[in-house]
Amino acid sequence: MTASISIGHPGSCQRDSVCASRNKPAGRFDGRTSHFSFLQVTAHLLTVIVISAVLTGCGPRRTKQGSSPSTDGQSTVGADSEAGSDDGPDVHRTRPTSESRAIDGRFFGYNAASIVQPVNVELMFDPALTTELAKFPVDLIRIPSGTAAQWLDWRTGRFIASPDSPFVGVSAERRPTLMSDWQSWVERSGATPVWDLNVLNSDLQDQIAMLEEAERLGMPVEFIELGNELWDPRSIYPDRFGSGGDYARAMNEWIPALQERFPTARIAVSGANLADEVFTAALGPRFNNWNHDVVSTITNADAIAIHPYWTLPNKTPPGSDINATLTSGLDHWRAFETTTLDQLPKGLEVWLTEWNQGGHFVTSGTQVWAQALSVVAVAIEQLLDPRVTMSLIHNIVDGTSNPHDIGVSTVFPSFTNGHDGTPRLARTALGHALPILFSAVPSGSRVRRLVVDGVERVGDHPGVSAVLISGKRPGALLVNLTAAAVRVATPSTLGRDAEFKAVSAQTDAQPGWVATDSVKQTSGSSASTTLLPPYSVTYISGG
Repeated sequence: MTASISIGHPGSCQRDSVCASRNKPAGRFDGRTSHFSFLQVTAHLLTVIVISAVLTGCGPRRTKQGSSPSTDGQSTVGADSEAGSDDGPDVHRTRPTSESRAIDGRFFGYNAASIVQPVNVELMFDPALTTELAKFPVDLIRIPSGTAAQWLDWRTGRFIASPDSPFVGVSAERRPTLMSDWQSWVERSGATPVWDLNVLNSDLQDQIAMLEEAERLGMPVEFIELGNELWDPRSIYPDRFGSGGDYARAMNEWIPALQERFPTARIAVSGANLADEVFTAALGPRFNNWNHDVVSTITNADAIAIHPYWTLPNKTPPGSDINATLTSGLDHWRAFETTTLDQLPKGLEVWLTEWNQGGHFVTSGTQVWAQALSVVAVAIEQLLDPRVTMSLIHNIVDGTSNPHDIGVSTVFPSFTNGHDGTPRLARTALGHALPILFSAVPSGSRVRRLVVDGVERVGDHPGVSAVLISGKRPGALLVNLTAAAVRVATPSTLGRDAEFKAVSAQTDAQPGWVATDSVKQTSGSSASTTLLPPYSVTYISGG
C-alpha cells in the first residue's frame, strides 16, 4: 500500500577504507610537529545510460507557483501495482561501494543563531519550537553561535556595547538570552551543546566561568569551538589577530587551561573556507593563508571548524536560478575538498559548524525546494568523508534581516518567524527535508556510498545521490535531483520488509513563505524496488 499526503502551508568515504572513531581519536593534533598530507580527489566516472520511462501515477502532483494544490490536507491510500514487482528494464540497479566510514557520535545539528532580532529570540525559547523539533531529533545545537557569539555578554544576555559591534542598537529591543534560557532549550530538545566561545571580546577566565555555569545548570561541556570566523576582515578582527598564526598562538594558551578544566571536551579552532572564490579574491593573504598558519602553529587541538557556504554563480540571488540551485552545492563541495579539506593534515577532525546555501552581496533571495535537495545531497557527501565529524546547519528560525547578514534571512531557516505575513513556525523547504536527513543516521552507524546506475546526470553530478546505512538501524537515504520518477532496486541488505517515506515538491516551491505551495509525502513498501518521486528526498528503512 502507498499513502500520499500533500502538506500545504499551515496557515563515501572516498579515501580511507577504515575511518577514525568519531569521539576517540588516537591523539590530539599538534601543528608544530605534523606535516601536511595532500590527498588526491578521485573522480568517479559513471557510464551514463539515459532511460526514458513513463511511470503512471508516480511522483508529486505538480502545481504552478501561486496556484492552490487540490490535494492540500488530503490523504489518499491505494495500491501501488509496481511496488513489489520483479526487477525489470525500468529498474535502476543500486551498488554500495566497498569503502565505509563510522559515524560513532552525534553528527547533525543546528545553529542557535536566531538570537538577534526580537521576534527570533522569542521564538527560539518558545516551547512551541522544541515541540516542532521533537518530530525530528536534533543531536547538536551550537550556542550562542555565529558572529553574535563574539559580541554577546553571557552574564547579561545582551550584546557588548561597542562602536565596532555589528549589533549596535539591537540589545535594547531584544530579550536577553541568559544561560538559564539555554538550559531550558537544551533540556526540552535533548540536544548536546557545541559551545562557541567569545575569544574576540572576552578572556579565558570569563569563558571558563561560562562553561562552569553551563555545567552547574546541567548542560554538558563536550564540544568547544574557539571563536567564530576569526579571519573576518572587519578591523577589530585583524587588530586582535593579525594572522592565523597570531590567533593560534593565542589559542595555545587557552587550550591547556580548557583541557585541564574540561578533560573530556573536544576542542576546535576556527578555520576558513578556501573554496569561497569571492573571499579568496577579495580578502587577500590574511584569509588565504589562514588555515596554513593556524594548523602549522596550533598545538593539541582536536578539530578545525569551517563554514562551507556556497552561492549561485555570478552573484545571482539565492533561489533565482533553479538549475544552478540544484547543482551549485555539489560543485562547491568538490572545490571545498580540493582547496580546503585536502590541504589539512591527517588526524585533524573537521567540524562544519555552519553551512547552507547563501548569497554574497545580494539584497534579496528565496529558499526554494531545489535548495533543500541540494543541501541534503551535500550532507550525504559530508557523511561519506571520514574527515568530517560534525555538520551543523545554519539556522533554525528566521525571516527578518539581521544587521550583520551577508546573505539573506529568507534563505537559511527551517521555520519562518512570522515576518512579512508568514505564519509563525511554518516549515520551509528545509524544514520538510531535514527531518528525514537528521533521523536517518544514528550514532553507531556505518555509511557507504550507494551508486544508482543508469540515471541521467544533473550538471556534472549523478542524478541520484545516495548513502547506504548499516548498524542498529539499517537504511538508505536517496536524493533524486531529476525531473523524472526513478525506480531503484532496494538494497538487499534492507530485507524484504523494507519500507520507504519520501518528500517531494516542484523545484521552485516556497513552502513556509507562499501559502499555496506544498510538499508531498509518500510512503509504502520497498520489498524489492522503491520509486523515487521527481525532485525528492527518500528514506528506506530496513525490515
